[in-house]
Amino acid sequence: MRHVAFASGVLAVALICAFFVRSLRGPFYRLPVFAAEIITRQPSPPRRVGAGEVGLAVVRGLDGAIYATGGVFATFAGVILFYTTSGIGFPISMVSVSAGLFCASLVIFRVIDVWRALRRGDALKVVATQTKVGRARIYGSLWGDLTSGAAARGHYEELLTGASGEYYMQQRWAAALQPGTPMWVLRINGRDVLYAPGSAPSRVGRHP
Repeated sequence: MRHVAFASGVLAVALICAFFVRSLRGPFYRLPVFAAEIITRQPSPPRRVGAGEVGLAVVRGLDGAIYATGGVFATFAGVILFYTTSGIGFPISMVSVSAGLFCASLVIFRVIDVWRALRRGDALKVVATQTKVGRARIYGSLWGDLTSGAAARGHYEELLTGASGEYYMQQRWAAALQPGTPMWVLRINGRDVLYAPGSAPSRVGRHP
């Protein structure tokens, strides 16, 4: 059984490495595009979208794929070690299970959070007003596919109200944002949950 745990760990590492290689070759972050498609078809809540659809979009991204894979294999390996080892193997199994459950909880939280925001949240049409790509902050972001250690940050302006806000994303599509680029901001209870590519007119300025 310990051999099974070791093999599962090797497989998990191999899969995660494959995800990274895939992300370097092209877009590998489905969630923003998925959200933009939903919002464009259904601009006003309540929107019809299933939790399963959101879950699939999350795990198809680099971040969700890594957390889901790591969660399944770390939990599986930890359980096997728990029943087949003693001594030092016991605390190692507890650490493995804890890490696996933590990764799984991240995915579950993300799915529920985005699903709630898509169903009931406000979809705001905005344009980027200031954009910059630089080093990612030390504590980084749990979600994204920009693996180069860089991050996109800047300001946006709502088209309807002229209100401004800030964004921070470690996402490949966000690195290409320029002033005047339209975006969607998905917000629930006053909190920005997700940014997505938009199709609003690319005109910066306050509206009377």
